Amino acid sequence: MRATLRMNGKLRKSSNPLSQVISHLNKSDTVKLTDFQEGYWVINNGQYFGYLHELYISDTEEVQIFKEEIERKNEEFRIKKEKEDEEKKMIENNKQTAIQKQKQNEYRQGILNKYGNVTGQKLLDGYYWIGMTSEMAKISLGAPRSINRTVGSWGVHEQWVYYSMYLYFEKGILTSYQDSR
Repeated sequence: MRATLRMNGKLRKSSNPLSQVISHLNKSDTVKLTDFQEGYWVINNGQYFGYLHELYISDTEEVQIFKEEIERKNEEFRIKKEKEDEEKKMIENNKQTAIQKQKQNEYRQGILNKYGNVTGQKLLDGYYWIGMTSEMAKISLGAPRSINRTVGSWGVHEQWVYYSMYLYFEKGILTSYQDSR
């Protein structure tokens, strides 16, 4: 659509009022309006495409109708893009969830294969008991907050510190524990 300028203006490279000036436009020049974005018309002025603030364009009924049509189409496009982006995000989240579930199932199956169904399930459920190994304790309870080690002629004793519990290991085997209830 063609429109007339109501005052002298500067065609700019972007909608930023401080952006590079591409061309100078004179009052009463006729320009081709191609798009409207956040208060700026995208103008085709012969060999130049650039941005001009809407205040410089004569505000005719025809220009208003064209502007409203462009804004409606831009809004429809924005909504469509948001839906597409949301669908892509949901698909990606579903993929990530499926990957996480697969890794969890592989981890779970690995524990059950290594320790058998009964012991493996106890470990996966967070149980602990005298005689379990330090490796089993990490599977069952996770890593401790800290480990205090005592080394002597009898071997290595470790105190694993959790938030409300202490596990005591001798040579990698749980020999006692202390918890606050």
